[in-house]
Amino acid sequence: MSNNQKSIPGDQEGLGDWNNCPQGELSRMVRKLDASRARTRTKKLVQTSLLGMLLVAAGVVVSGSLLTSNSEGGYGGISCAECKSHFVEYHAHITGSELLEDLGLASSMAVHLADCRFCQSRFNASYPGVLQVGISISTQPMIRSPMPLLAVSRQPAF
Repeated sequence: MSNNQKSIPGDQEGLGDWNNCPQGELSRMVRKLDASRARTRTKKLVQTSLLGMLLVAAGVVVSGSLLTSNSEGGYGGISCAECKSHFVEYHAHITGSELLEDLGLASSMAVHLADCRFCQSRFNASYPGVLQVGISISTQPMIRSPMPLLAVSRQPAF
């Protein structure tokens, strides 16, 4: 042993603590490391699988909503094609220049254009700014005379 090295108790031939390592300790450490690596691989596999399933589910939801909105009996009970065919009439209706005779159609158009982003964008491209005004007017509550309410409130209680 050289003068620069300190002597460690139990040190034989400069091996340090290697003589004190219990038999099989290195094998146990290798198994533990392998198990840790296996857990890490499994965790990554599960995360990747969950992300894939999430993307597939999102795709199904988006494609389902697109197919529903463009199918017969879509939003408001009318299809996108039927909604588009009544754009001119509905524009005249909501601007007040000409009222639709079929109030059911007017209601269906309002619901369809409120819910279907595709038809909203097409209507807004044809008639910019009209749809927001028309929807806000149609959703405002009607102002009623308070007289019927006063008449009811003056009746005697039973």
